[in-house]
Amino acid sequence: RVREAVVSTQSTGQNSPIKTVILLTFIYIVVNIPNFVYQIMLIRMVLSIDPGYNSIDSISDHIKQYFDTEFEYYYFWLLTYTLSTCLNSALNPLVYFYHIKTFRQFSRQVLMSSTVIRNK
Repeated sequence: RVREAVVSTQSTGQNSPIKTVILLTFIYIVVNIPNFVYQIMLIRMVLSIDPGYNSIDSISDHIKQYFDTEFEYYYFWLLTYTLSTCLNSALNPLVYFYHIKTFRQFSRQVLMSSTVIRNK
């Protein structure tokens, strides 16, 4: 039965949900590569800290020494956390719009109803 459903969706030209999930996962991984690199870098830095460091401020200072300026530290933080999250959030609806027919229909209805309301 599942096989028949998959074959029927493929024969009608609709994209399968598996393709959508794979694409969303791929986008998530690609967009978050800077975040993964940053986390690995942080783990390596924390593991290399002398056990005598006890406070969070000492760890933060130790991490900041690997950047040339404080601007680079905060820029990299902004890039890894904020930009990657926003980019992923912006791309997901586009993937849904392209792959899911009911999402396209709903989006068009919302857009049409908002233009009708503005014209009144």
